[in-house]
Amino acid sequence: MTPDSTDLTPAELEAQDAQLIRAGFYAARLELFPRHVLGINTRTILYGDDQPTSNPELTAWALGNALMKCSGKFLSQIDTTKPVRPLEIRMKNRAYGREKEPFSITFNGSQNADALLRHLYGDAGEPSEQCSKCREGKGALVECVVIKGIESCAKCSWNRSGGPCSFCPPKASSKSRNKRKATEFEDESDSDSDREFLRAFLDREWDLRTLEQFREIITFLINHARKRARTAPTVE
Repeated sequence: MTPDSTDLTPAELEAQDAQLIRAGFYAARLELFPRHVLGINTRTILYGDDQPTSNPELTAWALGNALMKCSGKFLSQIDTTKPVRPLEIRMKNRAYGREKEPFSITFNGSQNADALLRHLYGDAGEPSEQCSKCREGKGALVECVVIKGIESCAKCSWNRSGGPCSFCPPKASSKSRNKRKATEFEDESDSDSDREFLRAFLDREWDLRTLEQFREIITFLINHARKRARTAPTVE
């Protein structure tokens, strides 16, 4: 049995950290990794092994892998001085038969690692404050957890399965965006008469020949303006 960190000398503690660094931990990230999580020494967990079946090993294993594989930009958004939330995973039906098994926690890229860190260190909402998918009991992770500055809950971000989190505002349709752009353009016009002229011009159904003539006129005006700019005297 690997001795607990309370039984080790400073040199032995340093040797444990060095072993994790050789396994892929950045030294700077190891400083953010609590030596104890839920009462066990995190340096005794083999982070390349299969997912543990129960806590506290499950939480320590998930936290270690998330810290190793999260994005550096996201890491600054997490307060690693807070207590670590025990990780609870929902059960799902096996592919064959009626037996159930826990969801697998995967770290394919930094997206899942970022989401899992948010789940372990974020703030859990009361049942009435949860997103719609969490209230319905969907997804792999138990509890609806958020952090400041990110709208989606951690579970909806993890694996990004299903639709967007209900905490996120709906995206505007292309029709709404075009209408908003048209409104902004109108607001920038010099006067009401300008807006009326533009509206009447855009509403009219022009034939192709007329549009070609407009293009020729615009091309002529642009070339004329460029020529004047080249021949204009330089002001010293």
